Amino acid sequence: MFNKIKATFHWCVTKIFFCIIQRRLPFRFLRRASRVNRAWHKGLDRQLKTTAKIKVGFGPIISGEDDLHVRKWRIDPIVNRINEMSEKYCAGIFLTVSDMATFDIVVMVREMDEIEISLIDNLKNNHKKLIYDIVDRPYIKGYATDYKKLCIFFSYMDGLITSSPLQNQDLKEYSKNIRLIEHPVLNTRSKNYSTSNKGPIRLIWHGFAENQKRMEFLHPIIKRLTGEIKKGIKIIYLTNHLPKKNDFVEFKTWTIRNWERTLIVSDIAVESKVLDDPLLQRKPSTKIVSYMAAGLPVVCSPSVADKSVIEHGRTGYFAYTEGDWYRYLKTLILNAALRRQMGEAAREYAINNFSINNITQKYLDYFDSLI
Repeated sequence: MFNKIKATFHWCVTKIFFCIIQRRLPFRFLRRASRVNRAWHKGLDRQLKTTAKIKVGFGPIISGEDDLHVRKWRIDPIVNRINEMSEKYCAGIFLTVSDMATFDIVVMVREMDEIEISLIDNLKNNHKKLIYDIVDRPYIKGYATDYKKLCIFFSYMDGLITSSPLQNQDLKEYSKNIRLIEHPVLNTRSKNYSTSNKGPIRLIWHGFAENQKRMEFLHPIIKRLTGEIKKGIKIIYLTNHLPKKNDFVEFKTWTIRNWERTLIVSDIAVESKVLDDPLLQRKPSTKIVSYMAAGLPVVCSPSVADKSVIEHGRTGYFAYTEGDWYRYLKTLILNAALRRQMGEAAREYAINNFSINNITQKYLDYFDSLI
């Protein structure tokens, strides 16, 4: 009897394994489902099953609750606010591409690595409105991120959402219904603005560790300023490195719980995007807006989107050369009143223009235009 049970168990395990290999069991999506807050997900499903409103689906969900990534800036807050604000639309999420058919409007947010054109074609035949939200670049299995090679996919879309002015220029030949919608501000806590020159000045940068290398050109500038000003200056990298300190450099491990707190106790935000890198120049201004919302003056080598957010000399500085970086950092380090003035202006601009309500309303207006 025991051997029979054991044999049956091994058969089941083997069957599941081969189903995964043959892609008949969406193992990755089962894993995704476990990452989503179940109470939230079930609440959305209940609303969708009982509503007479137009159903809007965002997804697919590929990350969990403990990172920001695409989901926390482009899906969760928008879904929640649509359901709070709109009398016309009811929003939900989808974990797999097969779930898209339950919605009237489908917003595919960047990570469509499981997509098949045949599925998209089927949705179109069933009169679904299809929108592709590019975020910073397309991510579609089997397709290059070259827009020209994606033109077949784009031809099925009723609309495209971008988050950078350059993307609008890139895509105007592929769609007439393009809408630029910025990312909303998520960090709205009050900021204790830097008002004194006591203690070290804290420069802050946050992002993935592999991108931190492009900020190291600042290290000689920081050493030079420290020697000239006779004041402590340190740069904090809030990233996925383990915590460590080395001279004036400090690495802090990014978490969903500490990123906002770390921003609001800093003095100056820094960001450098390579000016001749096509991908970096098409990045949205998400990080810059989060710095501004924390009340920080920003010094950056900007992307095109960053230029539309920062007002040079009022809410931050654009630095194109090492001389620019030296000059603007020195100005802000020596002048606490200027740091506070620029930080207050930056925060006011970010919250007034990129609140979740404002960004959600842009989505709703766009849906209206397509319907």
